[in-house]
Amino acid sequence: MAEKAQDENNGGSGLRRWAPCIMAIGIPMVLALAWHSINTVYPNDDCANYFETAQDVYQRFKTGGFLDGLWASYTLRGWRPLIFPLMALPFIALTRDNILVSVAATLLSLYFIFLIYAYLTAREFVSEWRAALCTVFIGTIPWLVNFAYYFMSEMALMACAMAALYHLKRSELFASTRHSILAALWLGMGFAVRPVEFFLAFGLLASALIYLSWRKGILR
Repeated sequence: MAEKAQDENNGGSGLRRWAPCIMAIGIPMVLALAWHSINTVYPNDDCANYFETAQDVYQRFKTGGFLDGLWASYTLRGWRPLIFPLMALPFIALTRDNILVSVAATLLSLYFIFLIYAYLTAREFVSEWRAALCTVFIGTIPWLVNFAYYFMSEMALMACAMAALYHLKRSELFASTRHSILAALWLGMGFAVRPVEFFLAFGLLASALIYLSWRKGILR
């Protein structure tokens, strides 16, 4: 009986430990999912161009095989030569080219990544529940959550930026190899999604961090 009570207490404490994170991510995700569940508007304008590019690449995979699809992933671009449309490929394949579901799955996945890293970044400075409130507040700001509704590259940009910031912070001026590599991967992804905006946001910051790391003898 004592062991059973101990197990129940451990399970309860584990749930309480995860409760702030679940709330921080769950509330914004449920709101975004509710919007997509009633959305009937297909992508148009720039959104349509992005999705058309993704569909073209998917068809090359489907009809020409893996190598042809891989080549198309590199060579086929819309009027903006970005990799954002490629992020929809897995969902287009899984939904068998269901446009609305593919769009929703792509955007919600990117929104989920953004919320996770927003919470983790906030936890670097404040307690769990304060980090949860911070994440819910940031994640539901109208101009930001709007990017989770329409098939534009801004949500991918925000997810990459938040992830890069977190790993740059945890790298301790590139002393941590794991976080340095992850920061580099997210930075590279962000530059491929929106090169100009990402350079303006991180070019000076990354240069300053590299210089400080060199001055401290971490990078040689």
